[in-house]
Amino acid sequence: MRDINIGVILWLLLCLSVNSYSQMVPMENRDAFLKMLEKNTGSVKSIESNFEQVKHIDIFNDDVTSKGTFYYQSPDKIAMNYANPVKYSMIINGDQLKTVSNGKISTISLSNNKMMKELQTMISACMTGDISALAKGYKVGYFEDENGYFVTLEPESAAIKSYITGFRIYFDKKSVLVERLRIDEGAEDYTEYKFSGQKVNTAINGEIFK
Repeated sequence: MRDINIGVILWLLLCLSVNSYSQMVPMENRDAFLKMLEKNTGSVKSIESNFEQVKHIDIFNDDVTSKGTFYYQSPDKIAMNYANPVKYSMIINGDQLKTVSNGKISTISLSNNKMMKELQTMISACMTGDISALAKGYKVGYFEDENGYFVTLEPESAAIKSYITGFRIYFDKKSVLVERLRIDEGAEDYTEYKFSGQKVNTAINGEIFK
């Protein structure tokens, strides 16, 4: 069970380049930003996107890069299909989490697992921009640059902090879609994701989430 939990947490750790943070300034009109997010949340029913994942562990010399396809369908269906360097899938459908690796399938229930349920809420909120769903239990910071909006979230729960020390979410300024996300694990370790080729509200084959 612990191995699955750690795998899901690593999967949800998302991306933003550290160097770009220095260009951010405090957001001038937070209320206008939140209104745009609220409007966007109501309109997003599904997202299909390519992703690139970079896993950084400070004690190792090289980062590990993976690529695949991300699927989201409101309100609670998520799938990430890794294509390289190895084929691997993680699927959340309602309160069920399934992983598929080398033909081996593992399934757990999220209904009695507060940590996994929290992470499900996190990724759903990130992909729809529903920051209001995350405000409870987090210290939230709002920043921006000329191209996008940047939101930081620091968990207040000691249980979550034992795995995750912070979330960083970067929204494109024109589309208000999540472009890059990252969750930090301690002082130096993190996993980053960058999303590209996003398709919003397209028909997604339901078989992907089975």
